[in-house]
Amino acid sequence: KRTPEQLQRMSEGVAKIIYTFKSPDGEIISVRNLSKCTLLPYGAMRNLYRGKTKEHKGWTFVGSEKVKR
Repeated sequence: KRTPEQLQRMSEGVAKIIYTFKSPDGEIISVRNLSKCTLLPYGAMRNLYRGKTKEHKGWTFVGSEKVKR
């Protein structure tokens, strides 16, 4: 088990990634955690940002950005 101090030090060094998707309506939506997002199934969103598919049900991937906490 890790101590709370170890967990804190680990989380301080981790960069967050913000994924940006475009909805079928043309709205731009930013997502921090893909696994908790309910826009699309996780696998479909992963395939979009990895470039395996261009679009899924009208949704497209716009870009990603790394943000330090």
